[in-house]
Amino acid sequence: RVVIRGPLASDQVSLRVGARTVGRSHPDHWALQVLAELLRMELTERLRYERGWTYGVQVVNVPYNDAGYFAVKTRVAGDRAEAVLAEIDASIEAAAAGAIAPERAADAARAAAGRFAIDMESNAARASDLAQWLLITPPGQPLPDYGRRVRAVSAADLQRVARTWLTGPGRYVALHRPALTARSALWIAPSLALLVAWRSYRRILRRRQKKS
Repeated sequence: RVVIRGPLASDQVSLRVGARTVGRSHPDHWALQVLAELLRMELTERLRYERGWTYGVQVVNVPYNDAGYFAVKTRVAGDRAEAVLAEIDASIEAAAAGAIAPERAADAARAAAGRFAIDMESNAARASDLAQWLLITPPGQPLPDYGRRVRAVSAADLQRVARTWLTGPGRYVALHRPALTARSALWIAPSLALLVAWRSYRRILRRRQKKS
């Protein structure tokens, strides 16, 4: 676990739970994409709509050519951080234990395919995606069909990748806790102003005493 403290606009904690995963040419890439969508759906429903602890949850699997990373990201009130981390851990452990209904897996696969289609609406995004696949696809081999690949992912595939990549030693937790917020700055600023004024007054007083 890594904890960073620094100035933030609010007193919310920014947290991330993640793990190192695989590159886009690895066979588990497709199941990880669907798992990200499944966890996003479940955690959004639980943390936002049921408990009202956050405005949104991001879950992403980011692949590069040789490796990638999986991350669950959100912002919550400081006193809710540990409870939210427990909910995230519970969702990951449930997926690794196989507590995924086939219908739920199919819903997540369709959502992942739809999200990719929306992301590829611009020519620039499509060109970037194709260029990355061209770099790792052997000559003469067709480029993968994203929608077909993710819709072929089963509940058993999701359990396997959750157990393999999200519960091992490569998993991490990172929190950014505010050391100074806008609210606390409102209390500190008057004190600092008084201190500066007092020091200025003392400096002027000493100068007058020296002249006299």
